[in-house]
Amino acid sequence: MVELRRLARDEGFLNGINPYPPGTAAYANQNKFLTTVFSNERFIERFTASISEQSIPGEDYEAISRELMMNWMMAGFRRLDDSDRESLLALYRKTLDYGSPEQCAAMIRGDPLDLVSGQLIAKMDAFDVEAYYAVIKRALFAELEEKPEPTLTQEQRQLAQQALAGWAKGLDPSEAQRFRAAFSDLSNAPDSELCCSGKKMMDGILKLQGEPRDWLIRLYFTRLK
Repeated sequence: MVELRRLARDEGFLNGINPYPPGTAAYANQNKFLTTVFSNERFIERFTASISEQSIPGEDYEAISRELMMNWMMAGFRRLDDSDRESLLALYRKTLDYGSPEQCAAMIRGDPLDLVSGQLIAKMDAFDVEAYYAVIKRALFAELEEKPEPTLTQEQRQLAQQALAGWAKGLDPSEAQRFRAAFSDLSNAPDSELCCSGKKMMDGILKLQGEPRDWLIRLYFTRLK
């Protein structure tokens, strides 16, 4: 097996796993992120163990690294504290404005780290890209360090759902009908309708005050696998 620390200094490897155009803020932050990750002892230990446990053939470290980091970051989102998850949802919401209705709807049906979101992150300004990478790095290390996952009681779940229902009641009748139609059948909802309703819902959640907002955002991230 290749010495993993060397990959942190291997420009060919870093460029191969970096999907963004050179010279962009996303490209620079991705390479900085990868250098940090591949220099981390806990990552090296778990990466090595995962390859051994899964009997992964060959040495396609670019593909293996992408898959493992994606899985660990997704798991790490559920381990983040409420302020980081709020920041991530706010950044995720911003990316929706950079895409077409088709891209926007694909993200709402999918997750914050899918291929489409990666394409749209490259369009964000440098400040937001840096903030995004700060959060996903904390998510990855939260998973590697097995940080306890914040949980929700049944009462908190109910209060969160009531808060969302209360927000929905504030929509005018036509908006409410579009919202219900879009989210009652995500797979078949028209892209433009789902995109519009998804943006509106995220805006509504982020404008809520106090614990109901935190609990709703926790609920959102519990759906990620």
